[in-house]
Amino acid sequence: MSAEDGPPGLPHGLKDLEDRVRQARGRTESSGWNKPLAQTADERQGRRMLAMAFRLGTEMLAALAIGVGGGLLIDDWLGSRPWGLLIMFILGVGAGATNVYRAVGGLGYAPGYRHGKRDAGDGQDE
Repeated sequence: MSAEDGPPGLPHGLKDLEDRVRQARGRTESSGWNKPLAQTADERQGRRMLAMAFRLGTEMLAALAIGVGGGLLIDDWLGSRPWGLLIMFILGVGAGATNVYRAVGGLGYAPGYRHGKRDAGDGQDE
């Protein structure tokens, strides 16, 4: 078996396979389906802003859902019909607002995250 024949069962050999792969790659490159979606800086910025908006909405919705669900469970358990729901709703709004504040402010990325020029030259190690 020669190097061009390839493994048994390969119908046309490695050379033909290599030619077919080149042709397929040429077709995909010319069709443009694999090009990046965002070409300009404005489009990239718009996508980042949309992603942040979805993240903030999800953060707030999740906190509210957990707060309201917990309030309903507490009301059912203690028999204090509106009060557990109201208190947990308020706590859920507070938790959601805190999460949104952290996401927008860039807080909570990783342990030891330092934010901007404010902490750049203070000379203190944490």
